[in-house]
Amino acid sequence: MIILKSTSDFEIESIKYPNFPLLTWETDNSDLGIESGMLCVEGMQFLIYECLKRGRVGIERQ
Repeated sequence: MIILKSTSDFEIESIKYPNFPLLTWETDNSDLGIESGMLCVEGMQFLIYECLKRGRVGIERQ
C-alpha cells in the first residue's frame, strides 16, 4: 500500500481533514479487480472509524 496525504479539499461529512492519510494499492491484482493507485476502501473505512468516529483526531482541546 501507498499512503498519500489529503489536500485541504478532502472532506468527510462536510468537515475538512487536510493531511488525512489516504491508502492506495501499490500493485495490480486482476483477480480482485484492483489497479495500482486505486483507493483501498476497506482500509479507509477502518481509518475513518478509528481516527474520527472514536475521536482520536479532529478534536481541539481547550
